[in-house]
Amino acid sequence: MSKDGKHHHSPVFYLGQWVGEDRQLCEYKRRHHGVLPKRVFPDNTGYQHGLYSVQGLPPTDRQYVEKKYMARVDSEAAIALTAMLDETLPPSDFSPRMKVAWARFLYSLTFRSPNVIKRLQSQMDQQVAEGKIKQPEIPFAAAEVFPSMLGSPNVVKELVGMNWVTSNLGQARNMLLTSDRPVIMTNGMRHAEAHIAVPISPSSFFLAYRTDEMFQLIAAMSQDDLVAQINDKVARQAVEFVYAFDDSQTDFIAARFGEQVRSTPLG
Repeated sequence: MSKDGKHHHSPVFYLGQWVGEDRQLCEYKRRHHGVLPKRVFPDNTGYQHGLYSVQGLPPTDRQYVEKKYMARVDSEAAIALTAMLDETLPPSDFSPRMKVAWARFLYSLTFRSPNVIKRLQSQMDQQVAEGKIKQPEIPFAAAEVFPSMLGSPNVVKELVGMNWVTSNLGQARNMLLTSDRPVIMTNGMRHAEAHIAVPISPSSFFLAYRTDEMFQLIAAMSQDDLVAQINDKVARQAVEFVYAFDDSQTDFIAARFGEQVRSTPLG
């Protein structure tokens, strides 16, 4: 087991919204007898030991991406999430700093997973092999690009510039799911139909959108239809894990689990 600790690609504070009285949530993954649920604590799922470590550095330094960047992204986003769920501050009234924090967190959810890191590492290794970039004394680690990605002014600016709302779907027949790829988004964020959605609890989701017309299309959907659409996409996008408050949607999840389809918009 790595001494570099648990690096959560599905943050504990985020998964914590799906826990029950036992302080656990349902983790769905492919098991010996199919896609089945298991009650787990948020800290014991959605992680990989040393996922963001830079192995060529001394032990005291090689976790700098996790400790200096990812931990900060999650801690600042947790404050924003609490404000939204407690309804103490709607996202439209967030301070500029809180908006940037939440935007960075949403963006991080699109690239912080093991499969993306593996793909990034493969691309970097290929560029070295082809002589396009020179291998430094300490070999490249894919996670080293995270600080620059998290600081991307273009992506964060586009997200912050959208309209932000949360919606409670507590009257729907089913509860919202989440997964290790929970962000639902359009291809591009500048066109009129652009929107981004992510479940933030079993009964609420966050929505960023460009135009009132797009918002009205989504708002016109019934709560049952919205939950069904969100859950369908969240389950189909999943790579390794789908998460739920309980096991009431096992058949629904198993029928869609892990297709790893590209994120597609609502509606």
